[in-house]
Amino acid sequence: MDIVPSVERFPFRCCVRKTPRLSEPVGPLGNGQVAFKRPAASAREIAAKKEMARWEGTWEGDAGEKLTFKGDRWTSSTPTFGPVAGKVKVVEVREKLTLVDLVTEEGETAGVTVKAILRLDGDTLEYSGTYGEMRPEEFKTSDGVAYYSLKRKPK
Repeated sequence: MDIVPSVERFPFRCCVRKTPRLSEPVGPLGNGQVAFKRPAASAREIAAKKEMARWEGTWEGDAGEKLTFKGDRWTSSTPTFGPVAGKVKVVEVREKLTLVDLVTEEGETAGVTVKAILRLDGDTLEYSGTYGEMRPEEFKTSDGVAYYSLKRKPK
């Protein structure tokens, strides 16, 4: 980390970082190191993490569909498509469903985002998603929208 002359003065050192400050300094640790408070997570971020934790594991459909969540990562395949994988971005957690973007990083659709809705009911995960522009509003198969009812696979 480069040190430049300070425009603002910390009580323990006359310097600043070149990168913007994302958290407040709490004091020196010694040897020139500084401790910073970790920014608090927003209510939206907390709800998203709780929801993703509920989806953790592997889900399978009657026709061989498979969807796996591990942390903020996902993998999916069907007998005729995939596997594809990428990162989960929770857009909004609602009372009865969750809006997610599944950013595809691996597989034949790498670089494309799946706009999906998910609903968890016990050991059943309902998925409705599309590579199109408009996010599905219902849990059903329609033009360009895939719907799967998946059961949690035992560990």
